[in-house]
Amino acid sequence: MTDPDQSPVGEQSLKRLRVFPLPDAVLFPGTVLPLHIFEPRYREMVADALATDRILAIAMLKPGYESHDDPRPPFHPVVGVGRISQVQKLKDGRFYLALHGVCRARVLAELPPDRPFRLVEAEAMPDEVTTDKEALSSAVTTLHASLVRLLSRMPDRAETLSGVLEDLGSPGLLADVLCAAALENAHARQDALATTNVLTRLQLATGAVAELMLRNTEDQPDEDMLPM
Repeated sequence: MTDPDQSPVGEQSLKRLRVFPLPDAVLFPGTVLPLHIFEPRYREMVADALATDRILAIAMLKPGYESHDDPRPPFHPVVGVGRISQVQKLKDGRFYLALHGVCRARVLAELPPDRPFRLVEAEAMPDEVTTDKEALSSAVTTLHASLVRLLSRMPDRAETLSGVLEDLGSPGLLADVLCAAALENAHARQDALATTNVLTRLQLATGAVAELMLRNTEDQPDEDMLPM
């Protein structure tokens, strides 16, 4: 049976896709984004989603939105599409959500503003998987080796993270989850979201894990300098 959070997004949902623009948020497939919804227009957006397909997209705003009083500031054309997997509605109308990433999509056009929240027409962006199976296997092996070295320095998180990663069913999903976790710069995460080539995403994830490991190493005290 298909996990309801990972079932495909229907074509009709993408033709009229609700968009929640945020400054630094990027939603990758296979990850979960917690959200606090308090603005009236986005409360209406969530209510609309809950009454129908539970689908909405997270779009990262483009730089410069802070200096313009634009009610519809521009956002990046590649968005993360998610399904509401958990919801808590408060008495004052606010929502706490867990949005489970399902796919990446490209915005084709923004629809006329007939609702308080923004709607777009979008198309799904499937993974591009190389036919070079050896290169793909080597990239996965390299990423796993880097991750093992990093987790050896994080024993408090190693068991949890290892369990999560063992459940991932594809190299593309592995790359997405690790890009979300290891890329600290929001624009780098957005670039990774826009990358459909699985081999390239695996390499991006490996570089991000290596950077974390280097930083973790630099933060460790030099053993030669430890007091006796």
